[in-house]
Amino acid sequence: MSVEKENKISNVYAEIYMDQGIVFGFFKGDLFLDLNAAKQIVKDRKLISNYEATIMFVDVSTVKGVSKEARDYFGSDEGSELLRATAIYTNSKLSAFLANFLLKVNLSKSNHPIKLFTEKEKALKWLESFK
Repeated sequence: MSVEKENKISNVYAEIYMDQGIVFGFFKGDLFLDLNAAKQIVKDRKLISNYEATIMFVDVSTVKGVSKEARDYFGSDEGSELLRATAIYTNSKLSAFLANFLLKVNLSKSNHPIKLFTEKEKALKWLESFK
């Protein structure tokens, strides 16, 4: 279940909000993302952007794992629908490893640019070029 509050959606897995044309996603706690989590996150991302094409900054620092089904879903047409560009940020070596795996295996054929960053400022600057 999701709770929407003043341009912010919070669910069991993440907080998602929009600011200055960028959708921001921050995962809650040490998470292992399964297919249900992936579908809820994508649904809420589309909702917060009013089902319009957008750019996204997602912080995966607290993600401890992602199931194959969730990885496949994030990389699918449905999972990446309405995204023009995605910056994945992490300050965790484990999350960086997981994100790189996701990028190479599941998102390599994505229909939009996706890039991993370890500095927030660089991620946001990169996203600005897609506005």
